[in-house]
Formats: sequence, C-alpha cells, structure tokens
Amino acid sequence: MQVYKGKSGTVREQKQGLWAVRDMACRMYGTRRDVTTDNFFTSCELAKSLLSKNMTVVGTLSKNTHEIPALFVSGVDVLDKLVREYTCTRTTRCWTLRLVL
Repeated sequence: MQVYKGKSGTVREQKQGLWAVRDMACRMYGTRRDVTTDNFFTSCELAKSLLSKNMTVVGTLSKNTHEIPALFVSGVDVLDKLVREYTCTRTTRCWTLRLVL
C-alpha cells in the first residue's frame, strides 16, 4: 500500500480513489468479496475493474456524477417522493399501562 504524501508538483493527480481501492484490494482478487466505498472512491471504472477480478463494489455516487444514467437519478427522486407521501409508521398502544391498571 502506498502512503499519500500530499500534492507532488503542479500536476493534479487523476483517479486517486480508483488507485487507492485497487491497491488495497489487490490481495483479495478472486475471492468473490465485496468492497464498500463512499462517493469519493466509487466509479463505474472501479466496478468494472473489480468485476474482472471476481469482486464486486457497493458504494454511493453523487447525483452530479457523469457516470449515472439520467433514468437512475429520476428514479431516486420518485422513490424519495413516495417515501415522503406513504409512511409505514404505526401508532402503538400503551398496552403495558393497560395491563397494570
């Protein structure tokens, strides 16, 4: 594993998250394990890379990521709307109070 030493020179590094996850997961290639990441590390390129090594990735993506199809983004908005409109909370009765009385 490589240690990040900060910015080197004036050239901005590309795909830092991809390289970090690949570096950490290289010893687990072929084990059919899942790698869980947050939105900094998650990308379609990472998913394809790990899938070729018999691994999978589970992670979050930002809404403004260019890798997400527009269909998926609107699907999330619809789900959020439905969750707000239809609740599954139930009112509970205080049965312990009735039992004592």
